[in-house]
Amino acid sequence: MKPTEKLIRIAALEVGYIGHGSRSDLDNPAGDGKAKYTKYARDLDAVGYFNGKKQGFDWCAVFVAWCFFKGWGKELSQKMLTYPPRSCGAGVKWVYSYGKRAGRIVKKPKPGDILIWKTADGKGWQHVAIVETVGDMIHTLEGNSDNRVRHWTYSPDDKRIAGYLRPRWDLADVEPEWYTVKKGDSLWKISKRYYGTGWKYTVIAKANGIKGNRILPGQVLIIPDID
Repeated sequence: MKPTEKLIRIAALEVGYIGHGSRSDLDNPAGDGKAKYTKYARDLDAVGYFNGKKQGFDWCAVFVAWCFFKGWGKELSQKMLTYPPRSCGAGVKWVYSYGKRAGRIVKKPKPGDILIWKTADGKGWQHVAIVETVGDMIHTLEGNSDNRVRHWTYSPDDKRIAGYLRPRWDLADVEPEWYTVKKGDSLWKISKRYYGTGWKYTVIAKANGIKGNRILPGQVLIIPDID
């Protein structure tokens, strides 16, 4: 699984979570929406992720950081987001500032980027979200959207979009994909399925120590990432 896919899967599993009115039962996704207490701030506060406690405050950037934290732990996720230790990264302004300082703010989004949104007058900082898919519209996964985690959609021409933070995916672990050979399979067919061309079959053969092209039903193959 690619790191971007891992991030999006983590975030998607949280869709429907609603902020709570108190600190109790925070793992229950069905909050009452009366305040902004969340399991996301609880978990990050427990490890000293930010420069102070963030429970009870606006939590869109906290949700983003939590998704990275769940995927890669504290120190690595901070580096991926370009945050220093005990950063101010729970604030939208600082998400942009750290990314700008690291040269990681881009104008054209890809899945896994962090959309950064300014206020309508362009003077303030309002929201962040994880980019899920990009096409004619930008589809996101976001926390603290009406005090909940949900899917949302933006126009790429929205003037409130300040830019996109591109995380340091080069630092992330890449989980290998595995395939169980079925009757009628060949390395050529498997290569075409995963890479769009059969000519990459030698990549699969080499990764699995296969000499020639003979494979058997039930054999489990590692499918290397070649992006």
